Amino acid sequence: MKTTTLVALFTTFILGTASAHAEGETLAALNSGDVVEDYRGVANDIVEKLVPIELDAPYKYRRNRHGFMVDLGYENLQFINYYSIIDGNTQFYDMFGDIEIPMYNVQASYKYNFGIGSLAANLGLGYATYSSNDSGVARTLSLTKYSLSVSYIMDMLFDEPYVAPYATFGINQFTIEEEAGAKKESTGIEAAYFYSFGALIQLNWLDPGVSRQALKDNGLQNTYLDIHVSVLEPSLTSGEPNTETEYSIGAGLRMEF
Repeated sequence: MKTTTLVALFTTFILGTASAHAEGETLAALNSGDVVEDYRGVANDIVEKLVPIELDAPYKYRRNRHGFMVDLGYENLQFINYYSIIDGNTQFYDMFGDIEIPMYNVQASYKYNFGIGSLAANLGLGYATYSSNDSGVARTLSLTKYSLSVSYIMDMLFDEPYVAPYATFGINQFTIEEEAGAKKESTGIEAAYFYSFGALIQLNWLDPGVSRQALKDNGLQNTYLDIHVSVLEPSLTSGEPNTETEYSIGAGLRMEF
């Protein structure tokens, strides 16, 4: 019993002496200006907040303030007052007959969501080409379209945007290339207004399981069928080719993230 007590007292004495010695060395180092290494971890004031996607909540309640969309589609164009840039006399109908030129478009949009719908800022690119011998000469018209526009989308009418009407107003810029026989000319228009009205029809219901998984894995909120009617106005600059249309019908596939 005495031996055990002596061992305990001796151990306590050694630990106390070592602790006092360490504190003394630290104080001595601080007083002498020596660097004392601190191996403690550096505190981090950054707090990461992870907000999970509410997979089972309706779109109306789960969507964030900001989003973006991608649209792949086409529209049919028929320029009602266009004249050849090669000879200046041959009208569109005489060049190609009573046809509409299909233009293929891609559009990217930033989307701001709020209580009664959403606003979208759109940047688009389109391309079309068509050839015909209707005028007695082999002619080809190629168009590249650049567009900048804003849209108001009514996607808060229901818990899910089964149908979301929208309106768009923007400005187009065209690069035009025309060939007639051996002749070739190219020009463009700097700016022309356009507006369109359409509806986004939600397609998530076709396969709810796949839609839910796409939301979880990729943040894909909605896939839509996009149907719209557009009107292109003449160029704002006098003397440029006239790319005015009446009503151009278009359709596409739009994805919202």
